[in-house]
Amino acid sequence: MKQLCVYIATLATLCSLLGTGVQAQELKEFSARYEASTNGMAGSARRFLTRLEDGRYRLTNRVRAELLGQDVAQMEQSSELALLDGGPQPFNYSYQISGISNTTESISYFWSDNVAVSSEDDELTEIAIDTGVQDPLSLQLALRLAVIANPDQEHYSFSVIDGDEIEVQEYRKVGKEILDTPLGQIAALRLDRVRREGSNRSTSIWLAQDWDYLLARIEQVNASLKIELMLESATMADVSVTGL
Repeated sequence: MKQLCVYIATLATLCSLLGTGVQAQELKEFSARYEASTNGMAGSARRFLTRLEDGRYRLTNRVRAELLGQDVAQMEQSSELALLDGGPQPFNYSYQISGISNTTESISYFWSDNVAVSSEDDELTEIAIDTGVQDPLSLQLALRLAVIANPDQEHYSFSVIDGDEIEVQEYRKVGKEILDTPLGQIAALRLDRVRREGSNRSTSIWLAQDWDYLLARIEQVNASLKIELMLESATMADVSVTGL
């Protein structure tokens, strides 16, 4: 059961990295589905990008974990954000796990005061923020836009609200690879998250170069636990994503 809890929580973290559009003015609404697997357990993840009436966007992740063919846990995560010249600016973030355990988290941003209020199971924390600070879900958009704006850059760094504090996340460009997916072969750019020396955790992501850097695969290893998400199907601006 403990391993299952780790599984659903890690799936939620991985889904925060799923890709989206290339440039702020060219963001396309999309829907993507991913297969998930780890140590004999299966699951699925779905991802949506929706443009709201006020011009903002909402990113939504939904994760379902299975054990012996039965649903055992669900996660829903969303972030509402605006697209500015400097990148995404989040306004509201929410995260909820139900099933084997129940967890709720949220972040509300008050940019006029440079303050965010983080809530975890009804415990509130006020955090001082600067321009560019992301939540765990808006981070993925900031990463994609940074890659497109600076394709020759080798490292990318972001400030992200994590619980009651701000942490710095760094990603290193590894190179281009051809992936075999249920959709066929996909040309992808690989990025690895930079961890502290001696860490037993690793995270690698592969972004589909021909499809606005939509996530094609992500793999995380944590001690004996290995979790993988693989793109199964997707539509972008009502066009079906295909392989090479």
